[in-house]
Amino acid sequence: MCRVAQDRGLDVTLTDASEDRITIGFWGPEARAKLQKVVEDPAALEPEAFPFAALHPIRIAGREVTAFRISYVGERGWELHMAYEDGLAVWDALRSTGAIAVGIETYANSRRMEKSLRLQNADLRTEYNLFEASLARPKVKEADFRGKAKHLEYAARDHQPAMLCTLVMTDNIDGNGIARYA
Repeated sequence: MCRVAQDRGLDVTLTDASEDRITIGFWGPEARAKLQKVVEDPAALEPEAFPFAALHPIRIAGREVTAFRISYVGERGWELHMAYEDGLAVWDALRSTGAIAVGIETYANSRRMEKSLRLQNADLRTEYNLFEASLARPKVKEADFRGKAKHLEYAARDHQPAMLCTLVMTDNIDGNGIARYA
């Protein structure tokens, strides 16, 4: 970000806010029913009031939470965003419903990857372009953007020199008979 700002001659200040806000993913076939047990207004979570991709403020355990009705894991649910200091109270309220904590790896990597939602610079490094990874969109927007010229150059190639491959684990037992997990 600093490099982009410098390239454009902008005076930018970046502030580390990583401990200001947190997010808890709350998904699964029973997500709505469980979340309704701990919010102040359960009716506000009904599909008609809170459709997919909507963002609404809710209250859990007396704390202000911004609920985003979205999921990258293939299940219904929400991303719940809140102040860092409110996280434990909200977490405890959610756990009181019988929700099971599965950790960041399930959300951020394996489930998102199952849906082929790969992230540039995370799952895809910059040595591969979106065409090589079969992730390029069919159209390029009219507006100028950083990297547009290079993107159009790659698009004009007759073939791409690399291709994204997805690995599938078919057996997790190693040579010593021990189960290993990715």
